[in-house]
Amino acid sequence: MKIRLKNIHIENFKKIKNKDVVFGNLTKIFGRNAVGKSTIADAFMWCLFDKNSRGETKFQIRPLDSFGNRVDHVEIKVVLTLELDGREVVLKKAQKQNWVKRRGSLEQELQGNNNFFEIDGIPKKEKDYKEYIAGIANEDLFKLITNPQVFVSKKW
Repeated sequence: MKIRLKNIHIENFKKIKNKDVVFGNLTKIFGRNAVGKSTIADAFMWCLFDKNSRGETKFQIRPLDSFGNRVDHVEIKVVLTLELDGREVVLKKAQKQNWVKRRGSLEQELQGNNNFFEIDGIPKKEKDYKEYIAGIANEDLFKLITNPQVFVSKKW
């Protein structure tokens, strides 16, 4: 299967408030330290495999304010446009906080996060979304062909 990343749209993911990156045959992503280069790779891998670019499942995706405090009440969203064997496919993963106001309480409490998935604009259950991604490429193989550091870190 021929796979080509055409576009990534990122909202409220780590340090990126709103960013679109259009990919060509050769796309260079560069900049000073701590401006979001790795965040683009993390958003890409989170949308596909629920991990960051280092393969970690436990990592902070929620944006932080200038004081390092979590920014609440914003939707985190990553949208990938891929070309699969000449056909365009749009994958979307979003995360919303689940706020609950308990009876008798004046304050809402955070009860966790809910993830939402779409393929070509059609809502999907997580299981179906992951099965679709697995049908595109095996995660280990995908990491090998998209990240040179994965290849050199493999044990002989």
